[in-house]
Amino acid sequence: MPRTAAAASLALLVAVASGCGTRVDGTDTAGGTGSRLNPPTSAPDSPGTSDTPGTTDPTLSDSPCGPGDAAGATDVGVTDDTITIYTIHDLSGPAPGLFQANQDAVKAFVAYCNSLGGVLGRELELVTRDSGFFEPRAQIVDACREAFAVVGGAVVFDDQMIDVAEECGIPELPSFSSTPQHSIASNVVHAVPNAATEWQAGPAYWFAEEYPDAVKRAAVLYADAGTTKNRAEMQKEAFAQAGFDFVMEKAIPLVELNWGPHVDELRSKGIGYVTIWSDLKEPVKLVKELRAQGVDIAIVDIEPQSYTSDFLEQAGPAAEGAYVGVSTWPLEEADENAELQLYGEWVDRTTGGEPTALGIHTWSSALLFATAAKELGSDLTREGLLDQLHTVHEWDGHGIHAPTDPGRNHLAECIVMLQVQDGEFRRVWPDEGFACDPRYAAKVRDPSAGG
Repeated sequence: MPRTAAAASLALLVAVASGCGTRVDGTDTAGGTGSRLNPPTSAPDSPGTSDTPGTTDPTLSDSPCGPGDAAGATDVGVTDDTITIYTIHDLSGPAPGLFQANQDAVKAFVAYCNSLGGVLGRELELVTRDSGFFEPRAQIVDACREAFAVVGGAVVFDDQMIDVAEECGIPELPSFSSTPQHSIASNVVHAVPNAATEWQAGPAYWFAEEYPDAVKRAAVLYADAGTTKNRAEMQKEAFAQAGFDFVMEKAIPLVELNWGPHVDELRSKGIGYVTIWSDLKEPVKLVKELRAQGVDIAIVDIEPQSYTSDFLEQAGPAAEGAYVGVSTWPLEEADENAELQLYGEWVDRTTGGEPTALGIHTWSSALLFATAAKELGSDLTREGLLDQLHTVHEWDGHGIHAPTDPGRNHLAECIVMLQVQDGEFRRVWPDEGFACDPRYAAKVRDPSAGG
């Protein structure tokens, strides 16, 4: 893999550290000119209800979308009949199609919302932009001039957009922030926060209870880059609060061709827990080498970046027993979650895509935007939208993910633990819904800030 592609994938895993996963397949570059979505005109069948804890039935009465009489050219991108929103993603460049699933999710939501009548009668006009990894600044300049808000974006170098976006005051509701600076920008609100000074420590508490001896000999491996070293340091600090002792911390090459010596070291040190922050392909190599050498480690934590069907396909039998903790509703349990079914139905209608855990973040971002915009009615302004978003302190995207606090940029205090069993991810804890505890949102230092 070229070094630029490896760097792009490393930035992706930073984004998913808050507890999600993604699938990377296919490309659909929009160039720099953008494209507008023409949604289906038919309304969806109303999904069924579910009594499963943690789910919500998103019936039409719950939707922020529908007819109404909102009117007025109240701000940039707003008319009597339409609200123009941008969505910006890295689609071309060193890792083509990296955030295609995010763009698909935005398209799906806009199609769904417009099928019901838009937001109080104003149709959403979606402009898609490809930032190509190296041109996010040009896209945000255009968004400031033409759009009311930027919704569901996914950009590796999102720190390049901050000064422009803050100056023009355009609200951003991204799928996630790749950089700490972007995560705390004044114009950014996350439906699923991944704050720079918090870490999802829920898995650590579960591991410590289930494997009390194994967590006393923990190892963290990371690709030899500042980004991944920072993630490793933050995880160590958070997991130590749950009783972990890390006896091994090791940098590996960005693309490691020989995993034999690393696995031999894990064996010699009697490691009971191992995790890795790296390019998306390295966890596959790790579990394959563990299997090849017959090294049995009690806890192999593949981290949310590997919660994908690609990991299962590439790792094969070597994936068996690996764990991952997530704060999104498990994709494998879509039949128990009405909002996830709704997302899946509309992404299939609009792009032929499939739901992904990272796409859940995007759908929730668009849902949060529409909900806040509806509250403002005819008084729809950029400043008013940001003020409204900062009043939202309980949000779960109609049950599609664990509860978060967008207004305070506070990440989820809840998790679901999954394990690879018989070639698929299966829930192992809790039996249903999410397990929640304030300790799971562990306070940590941001190593990139220095000091």
